[in-house]
Amino acid sequence: MRSILQAVLFLAGLVPALALAQTELPSPRHFEGRIAYMKTLLDIKPEQQALWAKVEDAMRQGNTAARAVMEKSIAERDKMDALRRLELRAEMADAHSAGVKRFAEAFRPLYAALSDDQKKLADDLVARQGQRRMGMMRRG
Repeated sequence: MRSILQAVLFLAGLVPALALAQTELPSPRHFEGRIAYMKTLLDIKPEQQALWAKVEDAMRQGNTAARAVMEKSIAERDKMDALRRLELRAEMADAHSAGVKRFAEAFRPLYAALSDDQKKLADDLVARQGQRRMGMMRRG
């Protein structure tokens, strides 16, 4: 279940606390595998596919924005002073906020089309995502 939560966090581009600590980025192939896994986990039906495609697009956009900040952080990590670290944290927070909003906007119509069982899965994933983020903040 932990890998599911990590996948959901990364899929939406929601890992600012980990971003500055990473030394290498997950491959695009790995990211695409996470999207496929989430789709399977939620048991997306053929009639939900068009709505799911919009969610995938939002996840990819969020990932692209987060990757850009992560790449800057990795490239600069050995020469960053305190001010630059704070600036990059602010950039990641902005990317995170925009990613969450983009994801929520895309997810809203899909969520409305989910069955009760699918909604329960989605509810659990999002609830655990929040718990995981709070744990990350408490640790560091």
